[in-house]
Amino acid sequence: MRAKGYKSRPHQIAIDSFKHKLKRLTKRNWSVSMKARVEKINQLIRGWVNYFRVGKMKIKLRNIDAHVRFRLKMCFWKQWKTAKNRKRNLQKLGIHPTEAYKNSHTSKSLV
Repeated sequence: MRAKGYKSRPHQIAIDSFKHKLKRLTKRNWSVSMKARVEKINQLIRGWVNYFRVGKMKIKLRNIDAHVRFRLKMCFWKQWKTAKNRKRNLQKLGIHPTEAYKNSHTSKSLV
């Protein structure tokens, strides 16, 4: 049964503030382990979602999820540094060796 009436949403300023905090946690030159980085990001996301949970934000969360994934891929790509490491790590993730080679030796990167 659908609830009638107004459903609040996070304001664009709140979303921009969240993205700014996320950007600080996913800077490529922040030298912490990925485990610690992901833990901090999870804390941020959990707190933000719990604060706005009464509102209607399914589409907003989908966009935020895509943004978080992009930022984390960027951190991994920077951490792997060389084409050789990128190829090896992509193969560990299950990508075919030929595809891993093509993606690791491109100037475009996966991000």
